[in-house]
Amino acid sequence: MRRLQDWTADDLSRTIDATPWRAVALHPTADTRPPNNAHDREDLLGTVRLHLYDRASQIMGANNPGGYVVTTARHCAIDWIRADARRREWFVAEQCDEIPATPTGGTDPRYTAEAVANGIEHLAALRALPAQPTMSRPATAPTPGNERGSEPSGGKRDCDRGLDGNPLLLFRADLLRAIDNLPEQQRRAVLLRGDEHFSYERIDRALHLRNGRAREWLRTEIPKRIAATWGEVL
Repeated sequence: MRRLQDWTADDLSRTIDATPWRAVALHPTADTRPPNNAHDREDLLGTVRLHLYDRASQIMGANNPGGYVVTTARHCAIDWIRADARRREWFVAEQCDEIPATPTGGTDPRYTAEAVANGIEHLAALRALPAQPTMSRPATAPTPGNERGSEPSGGKRDCDRGLDGNPLLLFRADLLRAIDNLPEQQRRAVLLRGDEHFSYERIDRALHLRNGRAREWLRTEIPKRIAATWGEVL
């Protein structure tokens, strides 16, 4: 084994890059699934790589540096995925306050354009909801040092009423059906924004739209279209 002082930063980089640490970090386990969208995958891999460099002395001093890198990458990725799931659960529970508990009125079920726009912005979080979530919102959001947040003083927020009574699950189901019925270009714009977190400018370029068109679609036109024709869509 080489002495610690004989290693250089280039040696460390070569040791890390010689391992399949990226594939290991993105490999699903029995109870974790890596993110689907490119933005979150890049975030996960960036976090793992920084963690590996923070563990430089341990890697360089290990009897099997490559094995140490792989094991560390796996554990760090699992921690990231679990913490991200807790953050999403907290965030989605927050959205219970943003989605109407019942349609806005009349016999034609519909939601406000504002609720639709909010749902598009947070589509990935809505998709992450389990079929029957039990969401208890902490009083404060999870942070790097406090991934679970703190419990509310008045007890847990109950959003666990099943699909028939949970407004967020009903809204998700309605919104996804409405998105599927959009014209193809608009549907792609919604998915790029909601699932992949593209900026409006990047969506304009990806779909060959005039400058500013994606923002008009996603903040105004599409939400109004869905809200105004909800009964027809469903």
